[in-house]
Amino acid sequence: MLDSEIVKPRKSWLSGLLSLVVPGLGQLYNGQFIKAIAFSSSPFLFSSFYGLIDSLINPIGITFYVLFFLLLILYSAIDSFITSLRSKDYRLKSINNGIYYTTFAILSLGLNALFLLPNSIAKLAFFSIPTPAMEQSLLVGDRIVAGFHRINASVQRNEVVVFRVPGVRENNFSVYDTAAWVYHEIDQKIPYIKRCVAIAGDKLEIKNDTLIVNNQVVELSSDLLFSYNIVSTESINDRSWNSFSIEPHNRASDYGEHNNSKYFIYRAYLSFAQVNELKTKPFIVDVSKQSQNFGALLFPFNESSKSWSASNYGPITIPQKGMSIPVNDSTLSIYGSTIKDYENLKDVMISNNQLMIDGKEVTEYIFNQNYYFMMGDSRDNSHDSRYWGFVPEDHLIGKAYYVYMSVGKQGNFRLNRIFQPIR
Repeated sequence: MLDSEIVKPRKSWLSGLLSLVVPGLGQLYNGQFIKAIAFSSSPFLFSSFYGLIDSLINPIGITFYVLFFLLLILYSAIDSFITSLRSKDYRLKSINNGIYYTTFAILSLGLNALFLLPNSIAKLAFFSIPTPAMEQSLLVGDRIVAGFHRINASVQRNEVVVFRVPGVRENNFSVYDTAAWVYHEIDQKIPYIKRCVAIAGDKLEIKNDTLIVNNQVVELSSDLLFSYNIVSTESINDRSWNSFSIEPHNRASDYGEHNNSKYFIYRAYLSFAQVNELKTKPFIVDVSKQSQNFGALLFPFNESSKSWSASNYGPITIPQKGMSIPVNDSTLSIYGSTIKDYENLKDVMISNNQLMIDGKEVTEYIFNQNYYFMMGDSRDNSHDSRYWGFVPEDHLIGKAYYVYMSVGKQGNFRLNRIFQPIR
């Protein structure tokens, strides 16, 4: 931008005041366009880099963010104040007019509002991916945009969805004393991201890792990961693992030895392509699917589910708004906790295989909202609906749209993932 011939020193008090109102506006007044952009964009870059929602679901995160924002405003004001004191022979630039100042302030405040008030303004939210449960669709360190763009939007099968995990155990994962568990309001529950495999009214079943919805087999995606045992005649080093594109968090090095160290046994989460590639190597003796344990830790935690496993699950029907069920010991063992915890009933009690609502026994129940069944793409490394149940519609945040930033474990930016759509 070209300087004019007009010399007009900057007013230090005014530049400081402008930066207090809008960080960066004082710098623009001083003719520092690049610095103005840097100060203005810092709040939403900071929040999006760390995952805004991840930070604001707890008091420590809120305190940290507010402190950062206040320090930014103070630093911007001091910087612009000192700069203007040193600009005795400042020559006016084309950006030194009211139109530029007003436009800059509106864009700065609007862009920050878009990031800081996503639900009320743009119906968008920004998240970081902390675990490998959705690999290979999403990688640890991905930053994503999620939300609803449709009027009266609802979740469809196979969409990747962000939601508030309903279970009380999951929302108190770091609290080992169950007596100290806190029952959170919906907007204070922890965000999860999974793939919706069944919607309200669907009948779901899993047989030998094959997903069956409404009696129709769902074709397995080549990107899904499953747990395998790998038997090798030699130790597999990091270089070899990297050549197979198997990340460290997706494998257990030296998982075990077999037959007096004649063989090395490893466990890894692999795609079908990785399994086929491993089988071509001369030092690989066997690659076999690892069996999943049966037990009582699967939803709905009744007698039937004790014989289920993560690989052989169901059948189970997903509740739908308006769906009616008879109330008996069988239906209560499946849907009782859902009715009690997520149907927004004020006075509900289940005792002796009876459902009491507002002090009256109910022999037939009609669901008040839709529910969904979510699973991770790394099927054997995902804590999902198989373990904690249905996702109520009022817990949904929105569909995951695209990756806007991706940072590896070493702090490296994965440029090839920027603006990659999530499918």
